Amino acid sequence: MEFVRPNRMKAKLEAGKVANGIELWLRDPRIIELLAQAGYDFFQIENEHVANDWSAIEEYARLGDALGMTTVFRTEQCFHGEIPFNQIIKALKCGIQVIKVPHVDNADVARKIVDAVKYPPIGSRGVATCDRSAAFLPASNVPGGIPVVEFVKEANSQTQIWCRIESDEGVESIDEICAVEGVDVVAFGHQDYSLNAGLPSDKDPQVAQARARVREAALRAGKHMYYQAHDPESVRREYDNGVRIFLMSLDMLHLNNMLLEVIHWTDGLQD
Repeated sequence: MEFVRPNRMKAKLEAGKVANGIELWLRDPRIIELLAQAGYDFFQIENEHVANDWSAIEEYARLGDALGMTTVFRTEQCFHGEIPFNQIIKALKCGIQVIKVPHVDNADVARKIVDAVKYPPIGSRGVATCDRSAAFLPASNVPGGIPVVEFVKEANSQTQIWCRIESDEGVESIDEICAVEGVDVVAFGHQDYSLNAGLPSDKDPQVAQARARVREAALRAGKHMYYQAHDPESVRREYDNGVRIFLMSLDMLHLNNMLLEVIHWTDGLQD
């Protein structure tokens, strides 16, 4: 019996298939419907750079479940080794199964994230089988309700942890981060990395070298790296490099690009 919702994206990756997603910055549930119609596998609720309401976050996750999509929640960043554990816990209780944490600098931080995301015996997350972590609420006359030991075992198997590497320390520690049990996916943040490394530009060759180092460490450890894609050429290149998770930029940028293109449809119609 399934006590938690299956993580569809996790199953797809385990089958060796590609997972495609979009970052949701515009906070409009109609975009989630459009993504599902287009065939995307997941969407990311952006909460590091966008302010969100927890009631809305839960509704986005509920809509994603209904449409067969996996919800990824991006938390606020870690600061000086401290993780945003309150956001992690709230997102999980909204029924979200993929937690993405920015600015993970070392294995100790990664272990703190695992401790917050996972139920015992793996972590320290508190359990309530009546929140959205559970796939259903049992009838009140069912003796014993949901068996808690089976529930947490199943839930632990369906949650995923994504760690975003955005500093020199994080790149230097990438093998240790990937070795942490419970870390499933890593990523590379080129803009923050370039600032942290004191580079003159996020196009500096060192940025590409650091990204490759993160990717190669993930693959060696049997983990995934997701790639923030902006064009089909980069998707093909990173697929050939072993990447199977593609975050196809964000809704706001796609809308902006479309508006900048459409405004020129009337060019030349008048002097």
